[in-house]
Amino acid sequence: MERYYDLVMAYTINKYTNKEKCKELLGLAPKGANEAERWRVAKETFSGSNFGVISEWGLIDFDPKEKTKLVNGEKLTYDDYLDLMKISGHSVRNDFLKCYYDAGNYFLREGLIR
Repeated sequence: MERYYDLVMAYTINKYTNKEKCKELLGLAPKGANEAERWRVAKETFSGSNFGVISEWGLIDFDPKEKTKLVNGEKLTYDDYLDLMKISGHSVRNDFLKCYYDAGNYFLREGLIR
């Protein structure tokens, strides 16, 4: 995952601002959409990207390369991987997860590794 996208914030911005200004927000399902529809739109929008999406289901890493880092991940389909991320999203400690993903960026930025 190279960058984050906050889907929860996108929904909040869409709710409280001028709708014309929100046309560039990614991953928004139509107003009143049920959970299955919101998940379908999120998957459709971010699948195959290098985004980590902060969502109502927790942090979902849409980077296909990350699938192989799971134990037996090579046996999963990409859709199964995403569904597993969604199901387990609230059972992980998100602050530790962000440390895992961001530590390398910090060390690169500070010139501590190359």
